[in-house]
Amino acid sequence: MSSLAIICVDDQRFVLDSLTEQLKRNLIDDYEVEAAQSGEEALEILEELQAEGIDVALIISDQIMPRMKGDKLLSQIHTQYPKILKIMLTGQADPSSVLNAVNNANLYRYITKPWDETDLVLTVQEALRSYTQEQQLAQQNQLLQKLTTSLEQEVVQRTAQLQQEIDERKQAEEELQLLLTITQAINEAPDFEGALEVALRKLCEATGWSYGEAWIPQADAMALQCSSTWYCNRAGLNENAIAALEEFREYSEGLIFLMGEGLPGEVWEKEQPKWISDVSADFNDVFFRWQLAQERGLKAGFGVPILSSPSSTSRETVELLTKKKTPHQHKQLLAVLVFLMFQPQQHEQRLVELVSA
Repeated sequence: MSSLAIICVDDQRFVLDSLTEQLKRNLIDDYEVEAAQSGEEALEILEELQAEGIDVALIISDQIMPRMKGDKLLSQIHTQYPKILKIMLTGQADPSSVLNAVNNANLYRYITKPWDETDLVLTVQEALRSYTQEQQLAQQNQLLQKLTTSLEQEVVQRTAQLQQEIDERKQAEEELQLLLTITQAINEAPDFEGALEVALRKLCEATGWSYGEAWIPQADAMALQCSSTWYCNRAGLNENAIAALEEFREYSEGLIFLMGEGLPGEVWEKEQPKWISDVSADFNDVFFRWQLAQERGLKAGFGVPILSSPSSTSRETVELLTKKKTPHQHKQLLAVLVFLMFQPQQHEQRLVELVSA
């Protein structure tokens, strides 16, 4: 079955038969020619063809017909199917009817009766060629639009990827610069406590965390004690928040954690960082330290072990840390750094790696 159709409309059967016979004789088989004796029948045929997936390329309609005139039929078809071409075929139509069809139906041609077969066929062939070209152009535009949309999406995605790469590179450069700054400051520090103070301050300022503290091994290396070094990042904090951190710090100063106890002891035991998104959910709350933190408005925290092996740690550093000679071990705990903040915070692997470095 053809994929394109022509509908001929005339209330006089002999005229309709002559019209369809001439079209079928002169047109190639790519077009299906349908006949209707009224405007109402033409609309029914049009709906049926559309339902079957057959596009109607051309309507050839007489003007003078009972009930629905040709200009009314063509105007209604144009409203529903504006791409269909329309030809009016009549010998008695008044100029106003033709003008109405031109204005309201985008009339393609007007052919008078009796028509010349050659002229009719040439006009119809021209109309069908125009319709086919318009359809091909529409398909090409649609394909071009799809390609354009696809290219735009690729550009957006690639731009986002490049921006992410730039951001990651910038972040890596900033982190490297931070590490270099910390390293230089630590090298300039007079002692280990001074180095810890520099590390806590620089890391809190760079990452936005509110509180930093250090836990160091006691002389016998059996427990962790609170270092005298800590840092309160006052940027963006009100007086109440600062007072809460000072109270939390004062409470922590007298505590000692055995291996596995609390966040410092757990980090020490496992030699791995630990992230706490919500301190109220951490059940390893020795001495009710997390309860106090929660009461003072603190939400998130994480601890990181600072480890060094004998091959990379000088004897002087170990002696400075422990205040006495220590036997060689596979890994030496220098300190556990603990950071807290007032806002809930999901796990950030890059931050943990940065602090661990």
